Amino acid sequence: KLAIKYGKVGDLRPLISAEWDGNNDISSLNGDKLFSGFYINELILKLIQKNDPCPELFETYESTLIQLCSNDFAQEAVLRLFEAKLLKEMGLFPDFISSYEGDTSSINYFISSTDGVIAVDNKKINQQKFLLERSRKISTEAMKILCGEVFDLKYWNKVINNKKTSTEIKSILKILLDYHLDFRELKSRKILIDLNLFKNKKRS
Repeated sequence: KLAIKYGKVGDLRPLISAEWDGNNDISSLNGDKLFSGFYINELILKLIQKNDPCPELFETYESTLIQLCSNDFAQEAVLRLFEAKLLKEMGLFPDFISSYEGDTSSINYFISSTDGVIAVDNKKINQQKFLLERSRKISTEAMKILCGEVFDLKYWNKVINNKKTSTEIKSILKILLDYHLDFRELKSRKILIDLNLFKNKKRS
């Protein structure tokens, strides 16, 4: 990272000095990891207000880059942790714990980008039809996971072992992020999709 000093005159602040802080080596951020770095950069640029210092968020940002460079954790686990922490820092991470009513088949769970988590008794689904039309159903398994240690990287590293639930949770976090992005397409996401399509086509 760079240790930067700049002046405080006007919106375009003059750069006084910029020195490399070599305490953490992120030179191995390449390939898919590099695109993941682009992704978290784009999320921050589009979601955080200009001149908002967000010290805790940028500590998270730094640790995320270091974790991406490490081989100790899966890339998907690092990204899910960052997304969860970003939503939390913005005050937008839903209260899954308070909404969870236990592992019972009589309760259905839904996620809404505007209303958060909605728990509905099977007998009352028709009464909530209008509200639920703007929501996505969540499996009980995904609810249990999202009530867990979602701000711990080791926890996410275990979660992604279940591909089906991991894919569902990725989609849930995307719903929450996309709403606050005003549904603007992220260039980094599009590049990754196109790259994966190219790889698959090349293999076939």
